[in-house]
Amino acid sequence: MTPAPPRRLHSARNRLAFVYSSVVFGLAAVLVTALYFICGAALTRRSLSDEVARTGGVVTGGHFARVEADPASLVPFEAAANRATLSTLRELLAWSLLGLFLVSVFVGRLIAGRVLAPVDRLISTTRQIQATDLTRRIRHKGADDELKRLADTIDDMLDRLDTAFTSQQRFVADASHELRTPLAIVRTNLDVAVRDLPSGAPARRSLERVDRATQRMTALVNDLLALARWESRHQGRQLVDVAALNRQIREESRALAPPGTGVTLTGSDDGTTLPVLGDPLALQRAIGNLVDNALRHADPGTAVRLTGAEADGQVRVTVHNEGPAIPAADQKHLFDRFWRGERRADRPGSGLGLAIVQGVVSAHGGTVTVRSEPGTGTAFTITLPGADRVQSPPSMQSPPSVQSPPSVPSPPGVTSPHASPSPPSPPGRPSPAARKGVPEEVHRP
Repeated sequence: MTPAPPRRLHSARNRLAFVYSSVVFGLAAVLVTALYFICGAALTRRSLSDEVARTGGVVTGGHFARVEADPASLVPFEAAANRATLSTLRELLAWSLLGLFLVSVFVGRLIAGRVLAPVDRLISTTRQIQATDLTRRIRHKGADDELKRLADTIDDMLDRLDTAFTSQQRFVADASHELRTPLAIVRTNLDVAVRDLPSGAPARRSLERVDRATQRMTALVNDLLALARWESRHQGRQLVDVAALNRQIREESRALAPPGTGVTLTGSDDGTTLPVLGDPLALQRAIGNLVDNALRHADPGTAVRLTGAEADGQVRVTVHNEGPAIPAADQKHLFDRFWRGERRADRPGSGLGLAIVQGVVSAHGGTVTVRSEPGTGTAFTITLPGADRVQSPPSMQSPPSVQSPPSVPSPPGVTSPHASPSPPSPPGRPSPAARKGVPEEVHRP
């Protein structure tokens, strides 16, 4: 859900500027008002007509000037002059107050901005720290004031979060890794036991059900291990051409469309390179998961499009299919772990495919969004920062082809969508090639 835009009028900078302007304006108003009354009192206290009647003249500029007029006739002129002087003074003071108010507002915003500049730097640094990379710290340098204590408090909180995330990822990775060996042993023994039983035997059917459950468990373990590894991987990246990655995925995923549905995989390729800095295997898995989902949920006879483009220094990869629209209430849960929706609860999968996509993309500093509307289909878009923002990048690398070692078994259907398909096997029994292959998500190059 998109957060509401900040209320600019109620920002801290505007509030500080308002307080500063109010204080300055209030003091100035008190001073100007006092000055006005003091001037009025001074004019009233010094009567020129009385001075003429007493001395026969007035003193101006240190010199005495004789006045040859009746003092009583000077009273109206003196009163009119005093009123004109006070009126002019009031007008000048009012304009002065208005000008002072405008200047105080400008100066107040300027001072508030300078006072809050360190806070803005704290906010900017904190925003750059992602949940998948908690190794950065603010490390504010300066006097031991409120700002430094705030920065130190945020750093302490990040230390605790980093420890918690690292412990969680290590536990998931270690548990998944330790479970792979017993699962491999179970599946190997099941394979041997199934081969020794005649076709159609009740015991064989029971073992095949156990085998299918073990396949699902193996897929879940492999996905958990992949998710834990790629969420914590922040080094060893290289420059990857996403356009070449898309071409490879299109070539290798065309055979994964459900048979008999007429679903095809297409895309555009004008020879333009789309360089990003990242892990080619992780990006291959993320895009492959989206393509696999699009192929499985596309309407019969439609096309799935995998396209890439570069704009504003960012690389965008879009996977679009013409399948049924995803309800708006479900879209916000698509990237949750183990969430498959009520209508998809009976479909195969671990519920981690899109969570892996989001984990990989977030680890690369990007975002993944979904747009689904009735009649137009569903489009997933991965946005990654372009490699032009990276200084002194390494040489361009094409996406590698993944070769799986034969030591760890893996069920069919959990290999990545861009892996080479295995030969068909009899119903209810996975192929030997699938049993001997290791899914790409658990293979660290």
